[in-house]
Amino acid sequence: MQRDMDLVRKILLAMNDDEGGSPLEIEGYTKVQIGFHVAIMAQAGLLRGIDITNHGHPQNWLPIDITWEGYEFIAKIRDESIWNKLKKLSLEKTGGLGYEFIKAIGTRVITDVVTTGKLPGFLD
Repeated sequence: MQRDMDLVRKILLAMNDDEGGSPLEIEGYTKVQIGFHVAIMAQAGLLRGIDITNHGHPQNWLPIDITWEGYEFIAKIRDESIWNKLKKLSLEKTGGLGYEFIKAIGTRVITDVVTTGKLPGFLD
């Protein structure tokens, strides 16, 4: 299974907006896809999760909570317009959607918005 950064974003935003107690469901994605992504997001330190994989089945994890790193990433990718621009830039410059690239560029965008009040020119 391939990593899907759109799903990573959707999982973090859904967890952030959840009042608690709801099973994690993301429209257009299967439980297997979500479980796999929760597992790799836990490996990356974006969230804490628990492995509920049954023998002979695909990797399946349930999210528990978002980590500090996860909240920092949400701050960089929350806005849909900025997210789409970051994805486009990442694909143009690297040929893929790398977490570290998106995180670094997201940090730059936040810094520019705070210091100048507008998005950096490279996102045009």
